[in-house]
Amino acid sequence: MTRSAMIVALMLFCATIVHAGERVVIRGRDVLLDGQLYLPHGIVHASADQFPVIRKLGINSVHIDLPFRKFDPQRSDQENLAAFSPFLKMADEAHRHGQTVIWLLSFHYTPDWLWQR
Repeated sequence: MTRSAMIVALMLFCATIVHAGERVVIRGRDVLLDGQLYLPHGIVHASADQFPVIRKLGINSVHIDLPFRKFDPQRSDQENLAAFSPFLKMADEAHRHGQTVIWLLSFHYTPDWLWQR
């Protein structure tokens, strides 16, 4: 697998992470999480240390901005995974507090290498 394919696969995998051990079903306009209607009440730009407090306020999802600029096909797979590691740790922290994660794949931080292709 090429590095670029690995990056795309990783991003697609991460975009589908909803909540550890739970299933999501879409029926018409409804999103069901473990068979229950799910309405995300989220917050953007919260830090992991704020997750317990915002959960008590009823915030059940956090939006994590994943800048595309963090990935570079010229780097090794390990380097790209290391660049992504803080985002996975943040998602783990959200899950620990019973929150889902909505990944914001931020193409407005498009890396220079992409424009050169």
